[in-house]
Amino acid sequence: MGFYYMISWIPFLALSHICFSAAYDSTNQNHPPSAMIVGTVYCDTCFHQNSSRNYQLISGASVMVDCSNQATKTSFRKAVKTDKDGVFRVQLPSEIGKHVKKIKGCSVKLLSSNEPFCAVAASATSSSFHLKSTTNKIHVFSSGFFTFRPLNQPELCYQRPSVEGSSNFEASKDTIPSSPLPSVNISPLLPLLPPLPTLPTLPPLPNLPNIPQLPPPATPSNPLIPGIPKQFPTNETKP
Repeated sequence: MGFYYMISWIPFLALSHICFSAAYDSTNQNHPPSAMIVGTVYCDTCFHQNSSRNYQLISGASVMVDCSNQATKTSFRKAVKTDKDGVFRVQLPSEIGKHVKKIKGCSVKLLSSNEPFCAVAASATSSSFHLKSTTNKIHVFSSGFFTFRPLNQPELCYQRPSVEGSSNFEASKDTIPSSPLPSVNISPLLPLLPPLPTLPTLPPLPNLPNIPQLPPPATPSNPLIPGIPKQFPTNETKP
């Protein structure tokens, strides 16, 4: 009895599985790929547009995304806030984002900043989007960067780069670890040479014969010096 009861449920389960699969496929076909717009909001502290120097991401900033489709006479408008990384995301409805290769008729506008010292909108609107990535049939379009500025530049922006660089270096010196330098191995690169062989001992020199002594040279005798001749007589006459 129980066996026949279980068999009777098999056609019902098979039919239910077929109906569920058909409904699931039709649901996927009715949801074509959609589009999403993302962007980033930051504070341009020193008015360096297109520069990452002295900037701060703003979380909680309000952004308005406004889209309209003239062909279908539909429009879409939604206000969102940036997350902790300064990024906002808006997923477009299928009527607006069905042409996922490009986004037309949409614009992004800054509404307000969450930072009181940086609340002047510098780049207020943008209508230029480029395809950034595609994930799970969602085409993500980037609207770029949006900036707020302070009313007046802080004194930090007037410092010279050299002064700023030296102060950053002085501050970073404390973070440098004071570990000793590794010891350098000064071992010789070449192998040790073998010792030189011992030279043989030279034989002693032979004794030289005695040199005969020469007789002293003869000293010549001096010739006799002749005597002084006598005085010759003179012719003088005596008186």
